[in-house]
Amino acid sequence: MIDLAWGISIFDRVLGLGRHLFGQYRKNPSLYLEGKLTSGLELAYRIIALFEAHDVSRTQIYRLLGKEFPDIKPSLNAEALQPLISAELIAHVAGLFGVRKAWLEGEAGRIYEPLCHYKNISAYVDFIGKLKDRNPDDLCFLTALKPAHTVDDLYLDGPDIALFFSEPIAEIDDKTIYRYHPMYGPLPWDHSPALYHLCAFFNIAYEGRILPLKGYSVPQKHLAKVAAGEAIPMHHVKISGIWHPEDYAYPAGSYNGRVELGDWQGVMDYFKNSSVMIQLRKDGVRQFSQEVFDDACDRS
Repeated sequence: MIDLAWGISIFDRVLGLGRHLFGQYRKNPSLYLEGKLTSGLELAYRIIALFEAHDVSRTQIYRLLGKEFPDIKPSLNAEALQPLISAELIAHVAGLFGVRKAWLEGEAGRIYEPLCHYKNISAYVDFIGKLKDRNPDDLCFLTALKPAHTVDDLYLDGPDIALFFSEPIAEIDDKTIYRYHPMYGPLPWDHSPALYHLCAFFNIAYEGRILPLKGYSVPQKHLAKVAAGEAIPMHHVKISGIWHPEDYAYPAGSYNGRVELGDWQGVMDYFKNSSVMIQLRKDGVRQFSQEVFDDACDRS
């Protein structure tokens, strides 16, 4: 026979836990960035959390959406946003931040559709060209992440590297708001083809003065989620150190280059027959050059 008092006690505990969790979610809307949503109110919380994860406070959302959606006011909260949600609003916000529409609508899993530039340098060059065309007067960035427990010399630990682009989409007071474009990965430094591509990515961005490079040391779990498109790159991340990807855009002995000469020769050999070289010259972008490699050899 079921003990009724025991059953009521368990029910009360579960109910209390639910209330606790709901209270936590109301205090911290970023929790709605994960998992599957089950209601329109949760969807409203996810939209607000997405803005807050990009450094746009709830009371500033109207400054990005108010022109297209005039019913969105500075006093916006989840309850006020819920009846305003429409297919047009979802599509606009998804496009603004480059996130998957299905995720914004409540699906669990990937936030982004990661870019596939590994073994596709042409797509990489095309993407950064369009990035700069859209932002001729503003700085975009290429950021590389490595695990926090590894040293700055990538050759010592051969860590996984995750990459993402930052593109400015708005200015709020003295603050720049960015959209992120993660690249599928991570790419392991101790795997030669991956190393060659990382050197090429860094070199093309830096040598052509196209994109400033940033390097951060972050927890391995966050790095993996960024590379899989499952995390907003600069949201809730503990940065334990700064390193310089541009050091790996050149062979050892050239500029501040730290790429071993044998590996740099591998980079040259790997890409020497690529049609990318022709396209880069056509576009006026300076690719990792044989002259730079030869100069490094002469100095060594």
